[in-house]
Amino acid sequence: MASNVRRSEDVGGMGESYFRLLAKDAQLVVNNSSDDQAGWDFEVEDSSPLAINYSNQSRPVYRIQVKATMGDSVSVPMSFSSLLSLIQYGGPAFVFLIKFGASLVPETIRVVHIDQKKTMEILAALRKRELSNESIKLNKSKYSLRFDIDGQLSTLSGSILRQSLERAIGKSYLNYLKEKAKWLERIEVESDLLHANILFEKEADLQAMAECMLGYETPFNISSVIYKAPLGIPDQVPVHSGIFSSTTIWPSLDKLPRGLVRLRTSSYGCVYEFKASFYSVPSSLPKKFAAARIKTAIFDIVYRYENQRLDLRVSDLFSENYCASIAELRGFIKYFGEAAENKKTFVEFAMADQKGNSKPLQLFLETSATIPDEEYEPISLVAERLFLSLSSLGMANELMRPVDVFDLQRTGFLSHVGNDYNPPFSFEFSGDIELGVLNPDVAVFNFHVKLEKKTLICFAAFYGSVHELSTKRLRGDFFRSEYLGEIIVSDGENIEEAINSYGGLLKTKLSKKGFVVI
Repeated sequence: MASNVRRSEDVGGMGESYFRLLAKDAQLVVNNSSDDQAGWDFEVEDSSPLAINYSNQSRPVYRIQVKATMGDSVSVPMSFSSLLSLIQYGGPAFVFLIKFGASLVPETIRVVHIDQKKTMEILAALRKRELSNESIKLNKSKYSLRFDIDGQLSTLSGSILRQSLERAIGKSYLNYLKEKAKWLERIEVESDLLHANILFEKEADLQAMAECMLGYETPFNISSVIYKAPLGIPDQVPVHSGIFSSTTIWPSLDKLPRGLVRLRTSSYGCVYEFKASFYSVPSSLPKKFAAARIKTAIFDIVYRYENQRLDLRVSDLFSENYCASIAELRGFIKYFGEAAENKKTFVEFAMADQKGNSKPLQLFLETSATIPDEEYEPISLVAERLFLSLSSLGMANELMRPVDVFDLQRTGFLSHVGNDYNPPFSFEFSGDIELGVLNPDVAVFNFHVKLEKKTLICFAAFYGSVHELSTKRLRGDFFRSEYLGEIIVSDGENIEEAINSYGGLLKTKLSKKGFVVI
């Protein structure tokens, strides 16, 4: 009497035979493994010469492990050594589960693609098994590989088998190989990861760390316990335990999201636009420290989630080492001129996504002017003059020092250029000239603005009278002024020679008009 009980090796042989039949129906060449311990049963490739892509000489080769069952289980035990052989194969690898019915007729076929996600699941299980202090032998220790319902072939046919293989690798076999090599390399890097438990002395240190994540370098005291953590799963015994010490951190600037900040003081007001970077406190820190910072070259907007407070912080515009473009600086000055008379500012931050599109976020900000009223007008005029000069040269977005605009002791005369004066505009200045019998009625001045790798030199003529007060000290009483133009001098060139050359031409033109020029 025949028995309905089948040995596992018999069922396995039936599964391999049936898979080979389906592969031939799909016009696939099936090559058997030459070693029973290899961890895979077949290497499958296309038998048709049309399968070769002559543009990149790619010919897909799939590595296959076949499992068979007569039960209803949707998982099979596999040794870690077999699974690692599929993972480490440079091409696409699959495990097929063929279910046979009581009459030994195949009923369903399920497939698992050993892709990056499945690989991480297997390696994480192996890592946890290692930490359980079990004695692991890769060829003996088993992993339960699960076959999901969406991995079931719709029909038992060669064409559907082929489709399941081709769908997994996409349009280009070589691209698949490159991507698999990349994620295998990433996994190798992750095998050397370290895990650190950071201890803070007090809450103020945690607050200081949050400030560092916003880009404000603030020292804080911490101690750390470091573990080896392959795949992000730490060992139980640390490799290092430290003592409390002062440190600081800094966000990776090249990885910060970029975007634009737009400010306006009314719904229909003029919009002022600034390039910006976006900082934020990681969600891993307690919510009370949650904050975000929108940083431009001239100002920051900081939002504190706990108290829902939005603050605008102006940078140290008088710093000798601080730089911004005149286009943004001019817009910022104009914005504050309007903000002095308005209680609210409309803030829009548009952060570019990977496709270059913008997703604007709109907020309202309470503002107050930070530029003294008596200085706003001359500062605005200086910024406008420099903006017009640099724009005419196509250099409005070149970086410069804002101090050259805000320090009126240096730049004040530019705010007067192009005006008539009644009463006369009078000021003292130094000069390497003895007037003697000269009675000058025009003085030509120049002003330097340092840019990136070059210097802008502006020239202006003041008309009136000049008197000698003492050696190298003069006084001018002027009734009008005129902007004469500008030159650019690259770093490495002699600035004084450039000034004397261009300034000499300007003075010659004025002399020909009958003026006595110094």
